[in-house]
Amino acid sequence: MLFKLRQRHLLLFVFAIVGLSIGLLPNFQPLHPVRATAPPTQMVETRSATELETQGKYFYTIAQFQAAADLWQQAIESYEPQDSLNRARVMSNLALAQG
Repeated sequence: MLFKLRQRHLLLFVFAIVGLSIGLLPNFQPLHPVRATAPPTQMVETRSATELETQGKYFYTIAQFQAAADLWQQAIESYEPQDSLNRARVMSNLALAQG
């Protein structure tokens, strides 16, 4: 009984060591550089409300909160007054950016 318990512990120890060793091995796949570019910040009057909302989300993800808030304010104004669902969603985002 004691022998089986020791054998089980030894086996678990070996699996743990092998697992950690595999996890710590360096990844030899080549890394490809990625360049991130920000969309132009110049406002164009012909953008739709959904485009303004999407660009606002982008600026929010890169921590450009004021730019996101400006775009979302424009999106709210671009949506029709009866389109309350979309306006409310954008207003919620705007509150996050201004908070």
